[in-house]
Amino acid sequence: MAEKANQLGVKSKTIESVYREFTASAYGVNRRYQRKLVWTVEEKERLIDSIINQYPLPQFLVAEDVTSRDYQFEIIDGMQRMNAIVAFIENEYPLRGEYFDLESLAITKEKKDEGTLVQRKPILSRAESVKIATYEIAQSVYRTDHSSSIEEVFRRINSSGQKLSSQDLRQAGSTSPIADIVREIASRIRGDHSTSDVVDLAGMKALSIASNNNEYGIKPEEIFWVRQAVLNRANVRTSGDEQLILDIVADMLFDPVPSTGTSTRNALFGVESFDGRSADARFSALLKDPAWHSGKKRTLVDDFMQTFDKVLEIVAEFGEDSRFPKVIGQKGNNPVPRYFEVFFVAVWRLYSVERLELTNPAAAADQLRLHPAFKSMPGGGGEWPSADKEAIIKKLCRSLKVAFDAPRLAENARPRTSVMSNSEFASTVSEVLLESSAYEMKQGLLRLESGASVITSTLFDRILRTVTAISNSFPKQGGHVLIGVADSDSDADRVYEIYGVSPIIYRTLRIVGVEREADAMGVSFDEYWDAVIRKISMSSKLDSSYAKRVAKSARVAVHEGRKMLVIDAPTTRDPVAFDGKYFERIGTSTEEVKDLIAFGRGFDL
Repeated sequence: MAEKANQLGVKSKTIESVYREFTASAYGVNRRYQRKLVWTVEEKERLIDSIINQYPLPQFLVAEDVTSRDYQFEIIDGMQRMNAIVAFIENEYPLRGEYFDLESLAITKEKKDEGTLVQRKPILSRAESVKIATYEIAQSVYRTDHSSSIEEVFRRINSSGQKLSSQDLRQAGSTSPIADIVREIASRIRGDHSTSDVVDLAGMKALSIASNNNEYGIKPEEIFWVRQAVLNRANVRTSGDEQLILDIVADMLFDPVPSTGTSTRNALFGVESFDGRSADARFSALLKDPAWHSGKKRTLVDDFMQTFDKVLEIVAEFGEDSRFPKVIGQKGNNPVPRYFEVFFVAVWRLYSVERLELTNPAAAADQLRLHPAFKSMPGGGGEWPSADKEAIIKKLCRSLKVAFDAPRLAENARPRTSVMSNSEFASTVSEVLLESSAYEMKQGLLRLESGASVITSTLFDRILRTVTAISNSFPKQGGHVLIGVADSDSDADRVYEIYGVSPIIYRTLRIVGVEREADAMGVSFDEYWDAVIRKISMSSKLDSSYAKRVAKSARVAVHEGRKMLVIDAPTTRDPVAFDGKYFERIGTSTEEVKDLIAFGRGFDL
């Protein structure tokens, strides 16, 4: 039977109809090849101005993948424009200081009446708002039953001109295991990690780098690379962080390290070189290693992130007024990715290869200050020869070794830390904002009443019931309950009235912390934590093995000094009961299961 050909059709749609499709979660974004939302407010305003003036817009290209059950369309070209249109309709930014009139469309009026959308003022005229809503765009619909065809179309569209950076193009559609590794590490460090490659367009704003007026995205100054001046904002927006991570991963995979440059990067991503040079045979052999399919990717990601946590410990000793370039003696505002690369690899060799424990981060920071090895760094951005890079790494290893003066314990002998790393917390927050049904936020475990000093069974049972509901609704993914985060302004206000604690706002989360509850109970935070873990593990309303898994995986997260409890809802193969009943998540609510037969079909029994 002949293979079904790919098909391309063109439709004309009003912006109102596109917005209706958006609210129905019709549009998915594949993070394997799509970059982040990077348009500034000024760029968005220019687009809306073009629409009001009835200027033509470029076609929007979407794919209709008949094999996908998640989304009707996958955006190939036009994500920035589509997000700009939707964001304007939802009053996220104005045009000439005026906001879209939510009363001009039935669907936005309904959302306004429900409180889902809030009308901001001053309001754009009804006539101009309707003019925007009735503007017709051209949407090309590419129908295929091969997801690889979608990725190839994206690459071809963006391979000419200067639309994407070299790293964006390299990443687009690459099937190399290195591409998956780089993408996951980069998203965890930035704090925009998602459990799925394809996400709803509506969720992209929570996973993108914020512009000055976008409260939903990740603030550039909070990203490690920018905060430490290793890279600048523009570098991160154009995936310079992923390119740096790729260079480091290459150094971790080979001994001696390979040269740093375009040819190495392309070879590791399985991309053909355009300069006529043949790839190192080591790269081809590496990509064909069957171990990538049996845990090697996870091992490498974990190895990188464990080393990154050690790097954070060292960086924390720099002092508030010192960033990485200043510490190593670099002047000016130029990014210093290669300097960081050799520093990271030196720490990795000591911690992961030589299996030494970082016992004195302050000493490591002192060794870095004005280290002479950095004076031999090559200028410019051309090819960095292997031998030159290897020599600098070895010099740094010899100096930093003074701070690594004890052998690492075997993993099964290491005490499990109960404190989340900063990167883990940032990733958790992104997942909360992206998939609210799999997460729950609670201000605390005590009643919001003056004088409350006892963790009541009613409140605690409600939390454990929610944990089981999340496991049941997301058995292959799991989720979390965050305690110490107010889920409403009214709860945050009440916490302030009772405890005098104002919320710390982090990407729309209202962090109120739980130390105040330990103080109210007259115990230390460690005693408070131990009491919570005991109540989970000894709960008579949970299966004992499930209760132990929840207790064992519970963590503490810290943001700007505020402590929160992160209670995991673990993955499960079987339905989980609470007090003999089964619960599931319906939106952001926890409901008792009505149809047990249909419910059971969601599990691998």
